[in-house]
Amino acid sequence: MARANHTDNRIRLGLLGFGYWGPNLARVVSEIKDAVLAYIIDAKEENRQRAKARYPNAIVSGDIEIALKDPDVQGILIATPAKTHYELAKLSLEAGKDVFVEKPLALSYKEGQELVNLAKAKDRILMVGHLMLYHPAVLKMKEMLDKGELGSLFYLFFQRLSLGRVRSDENVLWSLAPHDISMLLFLCQETPSDIWARGGCFLQENIEDIVMVHIRFPSGVMADIQVSWLAPHKLRQVLLVGDKKMLIFDDVESFEKLKVYEHSIDANSFFLAPPFIPRYGDIHSPYLPQVEPLKEECLEFVRCIKTRQAPRTDGEEGLKVLQVLEAAQDSLKKGGF
Repeated sequence: MARANHTDNRIRLGLLGFGYWGPNLARVVSEIKDAVLAYIIDAKEENRQRAKARYPNAIVSGDIEIALKDPDVQGILIATPAKTHYELAKLSLEAGKDVFVEKPLALSYKEGQELVNLAKAKDRILMVGHLMLYHPAVLKMKEMLDKGELGSLFYLFFQRLSLGRVRSDENVLWSLAPHDISMLLFLCQETPSDIWARGGCFLQENIEDIVMVHIRFPSGVMADIQVSWLAPHKLRQVLLVGDKKMLIFDDVESFEKLKVYEHSIDANSFFLAPPFIPRYGDIHSPYLPQVEPLKEECLEFVRCIKTRQAPRTDGEEGLKVLQVLEAAQDSLKKGGF
């Protein structure tokens, strides 16, 4: 089998998984001038055929070892089912590769901690695919919070609903909520003090199709996360409520994804007047850079391989998300609230 041309200084990457999300990673990596997609590994023949047709310069195989044993491959991207993340990330780290693994990092905090420890021992980059932390709207929300533009933060509400992509090896909490939990922790910069969850198993036994998670922080800020793959329409929305302003991030919108509402509840000190009066102000949509979050995420991985700096969504950040997921899963098992 012919080896891909790697006479230049570009970062050589191997991709594990060319099913649902792998093709998106392959497309983005192929567009990065400082990287080359050297290997595409997939267990299914039909996926390998698709990969060969789209990326004739990459070595396509069902054998992961050929990518892991190639000393010129510096990084491995893992886009396989979540149940395989731990095993494949461990193999890649043990082979001395820097690793990007799609969310969640693993299916338990214990496994995630083992991967973080292994990456440290091997002095390797471990990055988790928490895509939303590379979204310009999320970065803008964080900037506004840091500047105090919303005032004191009261409440956050996340909704991630759609019809389909039902999994059998993980429930909707582990499938969809990592996106929202990663955003929540990034925006609040706190460790939750209380986590409660409720869910319903309608299609499969012991696999929740709908989950609601309620989270409280030591500061008093509270958040709710609703995830479901049993909804008639696609909804990807985040609401932030502060004492000065409120905002809505709607990722399904093509334009004006982020809207800021200069609305609030004002206290009224006048005698016999209503004690709280709604104030309705202007609504505007801040400018957001026209960038693709997935490409920003992959660029970060390539930069970190070169600079050896920790990525925004490193293994430690992945562990914090796993900690919340496990607490919510425990609450589900106990019957919720």
